[in-house]
Amino acid sequence: MVDAMHAAQPTMKSQPVYPPLAWDASGRRHLVVAEADVSALLEALGPCPGPVRTVAPAALADALASESMGLRLVVIGDESMLWQATKVAYAAGLGDDAIRRHRLSTMARPVWCVHCQAMHGGVRTNLLTCDGCGRTLFVRDHFSRHVGAYMGVMVDAEVPGERPAVETLYP
Repeated sequence: MVDAMHAAQPTMKSQPVYPPLAWDASGRRHLVVAEADVSALLEALGPCPGPVRTVAPAALADALASESMGLRLVVIGDESMLWQATKVAYAAGLGDDAIRRHRLSTMARPVWCVHCQAMHGGVRTNLLTCDGCGRTLFVRDHFSRHVGAYMGVMVDAEVPGERPAVETLYP
């Protein structure tokens, strides 16, 4: 169930690579967090090697609070949601080896303004106006796992007024 969107290799080493979705046979239990109904997707994976429970993103922290060793977290959604859930999982003590991420539906990017730290979700273009500081940001291909977003930098910092055309790059 891998399409071209999920098989694409990143252009920078910092960009996340999302392997095809699969159950982790080393897990004793699996917790699936998704924004939408993913039952058909999970069914296509075949039998899970342990019990499976599904929760909404808003319930993830509470669900993780009652878990113990052996849990495997499966996060399914757009890139913003993947990394928001990852932050919650890290805070609960899970490491990357216990987390599987599967991006669905869109290539839209979460973007973090390096100037004012405002977060923007679902960005589809190479430029955006920051909601926090009003600067026009260039969306870089550099991804920060710490903030869970691509970096947005002032587009015309070196030459004021010099800007590329706005393009939709992330459908």
